[in-house]
Amino acid sequence: MKQILSILAVLAVSTMGWTQSEGPNWIQVNVVKVKPEYISEFIELQKNDITPYVKKNDVPWRAAWKTGVYGNTYTFVFVTPIASFAEYDEQGDLDPVVAAKFVKYVSDRDSYAAIYRPDLSKERDNATPPNVIVVTDIGVAPGREAEYAEYVKTDVLPYMSDPKTGIEGFEVSQNIFGGPVGFTTVMYVSNFAYIDGGSSSSRTLDEAERRALAKKRAGLVTHVVRTLGQYMPELSYSQTSSSNDEQ
Repeated sequence: MKQILSILAVLAVSTMGWTQSEGPNWIQVNVVKVKPEYISEFIELQKNDITPYVKKNDVPWRAAWKTGVYGNTYTFVFVTPIASFAEYDEQGDLDPVVAAKFVKYVSDRDSYAAIYRPDLSKERDNATPPNVIVVTDIGVAPGREAEYAEYVKTDVLPYMSDPKTGIEGFEVSQNIFGGPVGFTTVMYVSNFAYIDGGSSSSRTLDEAERRALAKKRAGLVTHVVRTLGQYMPELSYSQTSSSNDEQ
């Protein structure tokens, strides 16, 4: 599950309107599993203490998500940009009382770093975060990352960019630190009802084309796992957020 949820890191780059001027777009994702009996307390702690602390430290945006419907529904994901890895050389100054509450409420926590891949993505035109996303964890055979990236660019991105898919965007990140070798994709959809209409490939490709893609993918991909996510605006902010969004 933690590999699946690391996918949400890719969302934040375009959703929150941040990119680096040079070099790769690094993002940190913190995957937090909360004890069921402390869900309400955890959300209040994030809203009243931790989000203001993150803002105070000049982090330009923060995106919060939670597992929707399937999987561990007590899992939250918090994504922030990494301006420089040198920032990790400095000690944090989070209030010890707040830190103690966080430890009390949480059963598990993992952190990851990923690189957003705009060359493999179709970014959303709408800056408003979507309510529902379909996220896919894709394990890639070691040493074949470049080959898989080329497959996405030449075979997947063209049909995912077709308006007939009905999606709002398709974005890809590459896992670097804290997780297995692979890529993660995010498909933005308007609501859960979208899933009733079938997969994006079935809306744009015929059966022969889908079989050809599966054959080309064979040997590159070691596993594929999908889940759903829901955005939490009350725990998120960005440089362009309205004052209401930041309360």
